[in-house]
Amino acid sequence: MNIRKKINTDDLLLGIVVALTILMLLIVSSYFLKKNEMDKLTNGLYSSTNFRFSMKESEGNNSLHKFIKQTKQSNYILFKENIEKPNIRGVYSSQTLNTIPMKSGRFFQKEDFFHNKKLAVVGKEFKDIENISGKKFVNYKGHKFEVIGTIGGEVKSEVDNIIYLNLDALWDLNINSTGIYVIDGNDDGEKLFSTLESILGKDSVFPIEDKGKGSKRLFENNFIDNSMIFLLFIIALMMNILSTSYWIYKKRILISIQHFIGHKSFYIYRSLYYKYIFISICSYSIGFVLFLIFNIKLYNDHIYTYNKLFFIGILFMLIFTIGICIVSSCIYTKKNCIKVLKSN
Repeated sequence: MNIRKKINTDDLLLGIVVALTILMLLIVSSYFLKKNEMDKLTNGLYSSTNFRFSMKESEGNNSLHKFIKQTKQSNYILFKENIEKPNIRGVYSSQTLNTIPMKSGRFFQKEDFFHNKKLAVVGKEFKDIENISGKKFVNYKGHKFEVIGTIGGEVKSEVDNIIYLNLDALWDLNINSTGIYVIDGNDDGEKLFSTLESILGKDSVFPIEDKGKGSKRLFENNFIDNSMIFLLFIIALMMNILSTSYWIYKKRILISIQHFIGHKSFYIYRSLYYKYIFISICSYSIGFVLFLIFNIKLYNDHIYTYNKLFFIGILFMLIFTIGICIVSSCIYTKKNCIKVLKSN
């Protein structure tokens, strides 16, 4: 009866540690997600890896179209800045993004381009919007672009009054191709620029050294952010190792009794593994649900990221538990079971 009571107490303590650990990691991840949103907003939606260049080419629109066809397998966004007005920018995206902080609607998707669509995404403070038959439109030179989303976060930023229009529609309107462009995304901007340079020629496009405070600040903060994430991961790992080691230690008598009465090691540790996984996954899920109760909006905004974290956590837990069981089987062997029973 006493052993049964100890087992229940030990299981409860293990569950509490696991739930608190996942809750702590999710809270920290939400901080970095919000920080990333603020960084993007204050840096005009550009990341720290953006690459800026200027173009002086009369046939630049056709050349850019050719460039897009050649790089359709790459992941990047192409921005054209200051289209006649400082608050109008052109956008082409080769990927579907979930990292743009949206107040409502959505950002451009790769399916939005080269299908004879005129689409717009506006900042949350932009007011010059027409409502026609239940849809919202912005007017650019007499052409109506349908508003598919509104960008905005909790803080004011330079994008609050900016209009983003799909570049292919602007090319159809024969906009001037000269000006400043920004390549941003997962792929190497310099490599993409080299491809563009080979199409247009070195006399038509020129790299620009980005002295923007946003990009510089983001770059300087990356090391600090990564260091903090690594430190928190180590803390979480140590908490799990200590709590699991304690849990296994408290099970040593039960393990030794099973060895003593003739149970095979495989079946002993398989049973232990299943029990640990059951407790951990239940506690892990409880911690995740508790986080969702108070952060459902943040979860909906970053559902892909959180689901990815959830399944990575489950996978890590399965692998971690196998390692713990292997180590435990080496410590609490059949030969040591008599010593354990005598000491207790």
